Amino acid sequence: MEKRKENWYPLSGNKAVYLNTRPFSNYISWAMLKQMREHNDNKKIYPVNPYVEVFKFRSNFYGLFTPNLDGAGDVWSYLIEGPQKAMLIDTAYGLGDWKGLIKEIIGEKPYIVVNTHTGPDHVLGNFHFSTVYCFEYEVDSILRKCQPHCFDYLFDENGNCKYVGFDKNDLPKYKPFNLVGLKNNHIFNLGADYEVELLWTAGHAAGHAMYLDKKNRILISGDCLIPATNSVGMGPRRGDQ
Repeated sequence: MEKRKENWYPLSGNKAVYLNTRPFSNYISWAMLKQMREHNDNKKIYPVNPYVEVFKFRSNFYGLFTPNLDGAGDVWSYLIEGPQKAMLIDTAYGLGDWKGLIKEIIGEKPYIVVNTHTGPDHVLGNFHFSTVYCFEYEVDSILRKCQPHCFDYLFDENGNCKYVGFDKNDLPKYKPFNLVGLKNNHIFNLGADYEVELLWTAGHAAGHAMYLDKKNRILISGDCLIPATNSVGMGPRRGDQ
């Protein structure tokens, strides 16, 4: 598949290929992301997973940027490395080797996996992991989303990618996982006094939760805070907004 030649397309080095793309109406978000993906010195793409652009925002805080495979706004997941444990917030579509990527970043340190809310671009990578946590109201919804044929809508009747081009063999295979629902204000301890708090917000989804990294004073907002009404990423848009 050949990449489109529009000059707004970011030269990011990502293995995924945007198809049927068009510029966004949210040019502030577009400009920020284009500059970040093309010129940020803290960005790295690891050979173990060329679908994920890793940005080191703090000494122990990483943003994991992936194209949205269904044509909506592109996706951020986050990895926090604490003194004894790490935490992965959202698993995107799980395209490529996510376990291998996390090992490259934090080594053999154990880690916790959490979801902010239901949404294929936030939870379908859960298949990589044995246990995932979320706010209790979102358990049933996430499990309904993570079904054996959940990736089918990404392809046309001929099996071709509809929105973003990628090797379908790089999608995670369906595997049941343990999804644990937690109460509001649950505290995850990553070692010593390093705490991350689950904050139930609802709004975007009934069980949507943000995660507060108290040490870094960073709030991971999921889809409760987005800078545009149509899209926040660099992926193709589905129809006119």
